[in-house]
Amino acid sequence: TDRAHVLAAIRSLNRLEFVIETLRAALNTLAAASPDWLTNHAGAAWFDRYATRPEDYWLPSGRAKRTELAEQAGRDGMRLLADVQAPEAPGWLRELPAVQTLRRAWVQQYVLDDGGEVRWRDPKDCPPGALRLVSPHDTEARASIKRDIKWDGYKIHLTESCDPDTAT
Repeated sequence: TDRAHVLAAIRSLNRLEFVIETLRAALNTLAAASPDWLTNHAGAAWFDRYATRPEDYWLPSGRAKRTELAEQAGRDGMRLLADVQAPEAPGWLRELPAVQTLRRAWVQQYVLDDGGEVRWRDPKDCPPGALRLVSPHDTEARASIKRDIKWDGYKIHLTESCDPDTAT
């Protein structure tokens, strides 16, 4: 028996790209499903902030600026999740897969501090790769390591049997 790695058909994202892309995917899904609802609940800056796919080359390079941007996305995502969960929101909005993925990702990537502020989790406090989402577009893919090989995707288990009675 052995494990093999299978790459997911996704773009590898760093944590900051992942949270921005997850929020962007949820906003795009809500825009298609209920544009009027989204127009009434989206922050004005969201259309500029999340209109395009995040690319590491245009993200800030300093750690403090990256954390600030991640926490801004965290606040925006928390506000969106609160609005979707509000009693006056259509119940089916919270059932959209992209919204559920946003909720799962935010649980993994953010925490509320003692003052109720959204904070980006320290990487060591995030779930391990086997549990952590790595793409908002393929929620089954995980970060994996086998010896010196790292990949985003899946592990498959292969078993070979040498029993002569099973050969045809």
